[in-house]
Amino acid sequence: MVLMHSCAIAQRVCTIYQYPVGEEAKKKKVQTSYYNEWGKLTKEVVKGYYVFLENTNTMYCQREDGIYDYYYFDDTQLIKTVVTNTDDLTGAHIDSSKTFYYYDSITNRLERETSVKHLKKREPGKKPGSFRNTVNYTYDNGNRIVEKAGTYGANTREYLIYDQGGRLMGDSIRSCSANDDFCIITKYEYYGNEYREYSWMCDRKHPLINVYKKDEQGRVVDVALWMHIEDFDGGGCKSNIPTNWGAYLKNDLSRYKQFEKTVTKYNAEGKIAETQYFYAGKHTTTHEYVYQ
Repeated sequence: MVLMHSCAIAQRVCTIYQYPVGEEAKKKKVQTSYYNEWGKLTKEVVKGYYVFLENTNTMYCQREDGIYDYYYFDDTQLIKTVVTNTDDLTGAHIDSSKTFYYYDSITNRLERETSVKHLKKREPGKKPGSFRNTVNYTYDNGNRIVEKAGTYGANTREYLIYDQGGRLMGDSIRSCSANDDFCIITKYEYYGNEYREYSWMCDRKHPLINVYKKDEQGRVVDVALWMHIEDFDGGGCKSNIPTNWGAYLKNDLSRYKQFEKTVTKYNAEGKIAETQYFYAGKHTTTHEYVYQ
C-alpha cells in the first residue's frame, strides 16, 4: 500500500512506522518524507522503491518501481503536460504517453484534456500514438463541473449534481453505446459531521457505502467501507440501473458488513500521529508518524 498522507509542511523529515496490532515490537519503517527549508517535499521513500526525484516550480517528477511520471506546469501553476516513461529494470524505455490540458484563457478553467498512449511501443498494424482519448468539461453558473464527456472512454458521460450550498449530491457515469449497459451511480447524504457515499455499480446487486466521519476541526478521522451481505463475499450479480434508492439512503446498515476502515488520529499540533486500519471489523495494522 502506497501511503499518500501529507506530513507536516514545516517539518524536515517525517518517518512512518508500521506494526501489526498488539505487536509493536515488530515495528518497521515503511515511509520517509523529506522537506526543504521552505517545507516543499523533495523526496519520499516508501518501502525502498517510491521516490520523488524533483519538485520545482515548473516540473515535478516521481518514480515508482521503474515508472517515471513527469508533470510540467506553466507560470500560472496550471498542469500543461504529463509524460510517463515506463522503464524495465534495465532502464530501457519501452513505452510512453502524454496528456495535454487545455484551459480557458480568461477563467483558467480546465476545458479539455487529451491523452495519447503508446508513443514508443510498437504493435503490428498500429502507429505509435494511435490510441487517443479526449475528455471535455462542462460547468454550471457556479463554476462547478457538471459533465465530463469521455472520462472512461469516448462513449461515456459523467454527470454531477449539487445542492444549493454547492455540496456534491450525485455523480453518475454511463455508457452511451447501444450495446453497453455499463454504469456507476453515486449519491451522497450529509448528516452534520458525517456524510455517506452510496456507489452502485452495474455488476452488483446493492450499492457500496462509504461512511466518512469528521472531527470538530472538519478533518476526516474515520472512513469505513460497507458492503451488503449478499455482495460481501463476491456474490453480486449483474444488475439493472438502480431505481430503488429509497431502500438505501439513510440506511441503518443492518444488512451490511464493514469491509474495511481507516481511523486517523492527530497530535496536539494538528499533525497526523497515527492511522489504524481495520478489515472486516478487525483492527489489523497501525501506522505511527514520527516528525523530526
